[in-house]
Amino acid sequence: MELGHIVNNNQTKAETDEILRKTRGIKELFQSKKGRKILGGCLEDKLIVVEFMQPSTRTRLKCELAGNWLGATVKVHDEIAKTSMAKGESWFNHLLTFSEAGADILAIRHPENFLPQRLALLCIEYHFREKIINLGDGNYLHPTQGLGDLFTIEEHHRKKFGKEPLKIAIGADMKARAIHSLVMALGKYPVELTLVSWQKPEYLMRREFLQEFLENGVKFTEIDKLPLGEKFDVIYWVRYQIEHGPEGEKEERQTQYNEDFPVTPEFLNAHLKDDGAFLAPGPMTKEID
Repeated sequence: MELGHIVNNNQTKAETDEILRKTRGIKELFQSKKGRKILGGCLEDKLIVVEFMQPSTRTRLKCELAGNWLGATVKVHDEIAKTSMAKGESWFNHLLTFSEAGADILAIRHPENFLPQRLALLCIEYHFREKIINLGDGNYLHPTQGLGDLFTIEEHHRKKFGKEPLKIAIGADMKARAIHSLVMALGKYPVELTLVSWQKPEYLMRREFLQEFLENGVKFTEIDKLPLGEKFDVIYWVRYQIEHGPEGEKEERQTQYNEDFPVTPEFLNAHLKDDGAFLAPGPMTKEID
């Protein structure tokens, strides 16, 4: 199955199922020395260019390691000042350079919303060879994080996933791009979503995502705190997105957020089923006790 560019989470259910199946196979192979040797030849003739124009620890490390483990040549740019973009180079010429150099993949994180999608369209229009992988664009999407989280949920609830509705609580800063991608990925499967957030416009889920859920028959409710006694199969909790917060109020809002949405043993005992899974995409600050 040829997926092409991965710049959002609009893959079909069949494509998503195939991604999950292949990921399980890779994970199984990685458990043995023989399997790792097999994996090491999968991309041995491929060139992956990785560009991080925003800070990253986990995504950058995972991207580099994955490329290396699969045998690819991986080249990393982590500062725009070290590329010709600092001299005014256009995105067209940026992509053309990588295409002419033989790049097969450009994996990019950028502070501008929708940029990876635009780059993919340029590659299609001008027949550039590289495929674009979105590692996070502004506060919009993080497709690889969403697929990774979906895989974790599927692995944990293998017997129920896709067969019966999973009760999933997601909180609490709904502007987080990891949440946007996860809910789009989950929308292909039977789930009952509870979105937990401060009931203020700057923290609520984007309306276009909620509209997409409604159009696809996904059940969800929006509340400002979890009901006492209600338990979930999955709790997915993100930190306050301080990098996107208003200047002059970041520290104050961080403190208030941690007070309003703490993650403690008492919280998990009250709201997570005995066989449930708690997911918290990094980085962590002070919200988990």
